Amino acid sequence: MTPNPAIVVVAYNRPQALKGLLDSLIKADYQELEVQLIISIDGGGDKAVIDMANSFVWPFGNKLVSKQPVRLGLKKHIVACGSFTRLFNSIILLEDDLEVAPGFYTFASHALKACANEPIIAGISLYSYAISECTYESFKTYPDGHDTYLMQFPSSWGQLWTEQQWHGFVSWLDNHEKQSHTNLPPFVQRWGQYSWKKLFLQYMIEESKYFLYPKQSFTTNKGYPGVHFALRLMLYDVPLHKGKELTQSSVENLQRFDAYFEMEPETLKRLVGEELEDTFELNLFEAKDPNEVKAKYFIGHLSLFESKQLPSSFTKVIKSFSQLTELKLTPTNYYQSPRIVRVEEAEYYWRTQRGIHKPSTIGKWFFIAKYNVFKYLNAIRQRFQ
Repeated sequence: MTPNPAIVVVAYNRPQALKGLLDSLIKADYQELEVQLIISIDGGGDKAVIDMANSFVWPFGNKLVSKQPVRLGLKKHIVACGSFTRLFNSIILLEDDLEVAPGFYTFASHALKACANEPIIAGISLYSYAISECTYESFKTYPDGHDTYLMQFPSSWGQLWTEQQWHGFVSWLDNHEKQSHTNLPPFVQRWGQYSWKKLFLQYMIEESKYFLYPKQSFTTNKGYPGVHFALRLMLYDVPLHKGKELTQSSVENLQRFDAYFEMEPETLKRLVGEELEDTFELNLFEAKDPNEVKAKYFIGHLSLFESKQLPSSFTKVIKSFSQLTELKLTPTNYYQSPRIVRVEEAEYYWRTQRGIHKPSTIGKWFFIAKYNVFKYLNAIRQRFQ
């Protein structure tokens, strides 16, 4: 048994994707540590994938090629790979369409030491979001001097689990997998029954847990075609962090975001330095159903009308938002011009106007297509510069 996180690569039928991941792993810095590599191939996997895994030379420690006897599918395959935490204490799980930064293992090791025993941490992400999975809009955090943040949303594009963290999930799963889950965000409820990430999010919400995320990404999703997508999607391909590590901070001091990619109220209070008498939630992406919100107020965005009678403390918050924007401390217009509305008044907007702003399926795919074209054109331009 090794104290160093083992690397578990999940593969099936994408030899080109697997080659890209293995090439990036071989270039990474492992601090002269002995690191176990496991390549787990789902049953019925492509012969080219099996041959590549068997012939791959891993100079940093032992290599194990694990071939599943039957086809599990991604959900069951991920759950099966999580059991490696019992053998190695902790694992870094990487699906084959990812690539890693040279310093990914250093960050993972340091983050593990910093928060492995924190009860609210359900896992450590190596990926950092640039786009919200909720609405496909730009997502960024406030610059606050910390290099990591917490979000109540599981990472699936490069993540570290300890044995304790994984055991917490599978113990919950044994009793809850077949139950209906109604408190998930609508965009997650639309995910299929074969999504392990959907179940993990339900676990995190019910148990009040978070993933630790870096503000700069140590993995990127190259979006290779696979079982679930016939076309290559570059929507979540992000720049990789070029350094080896980020500063680790106490989890109590980190910004927190909920399952809708919205900042949590306590984080906002701390950032703007104001105490608010009434309960509120941020709804800047306008994806929350007022009927499911227990707070009295929404802090919304431009398309939400503003309530006329509000506590004076909220006026101070709006002023603080404006000051942060004027000082150019907000990296995106996500935080500009927020408006406050009573949740009970927002119910009418939700019923009558939400369709204008809610991303439809057609709108979603139009956005993805446009984003892919931009990515391809940018790659061509860089190649000829």
